[in-house]
Amino acid sequence: MLGARPKRRPGVEVEETDEGELVLTISYNPSLGLKILARLFFVPTTRILTLDRIGSEIWGMCDGERRIEDIVSEIARRYKLNRREAEVAIITYIKKLGDKGALDLVMDPASIEGGI
Repeated sequence: MLGARPKRRPGVEVEETDEGELVLTISYNPSLGLKILARLFFVPTTRILTLDRIGSEIWGMCDGERRIEDIVSEIARRYKLNRREAEVAIITYIKKLGDKGALDLVMDPASIEGGI
């Protein structure tokens, strides 16, 4: 996982607040099942996430070039954090952003051991 390169998904709209936080607006294309369900119930097609200062820094580093390992090292250095604690927190954070549709993880073929 540390060798994965998080990349912001295209179409995620980003606005910066006066406090330096980022607000992400993620649009979804509903599946056929959700379209049918939407006729009966309200089904949102966007999700809004507000990232705090550190979360905004991590978001900025998710450019598809840096590996998660690089992001962990930089954040641990900047904030004088224990490397292991920073690693767990950042991996969890990046996974949540991925689950919410804001990020994709790009794996380098060389970093995948044993193939599929």
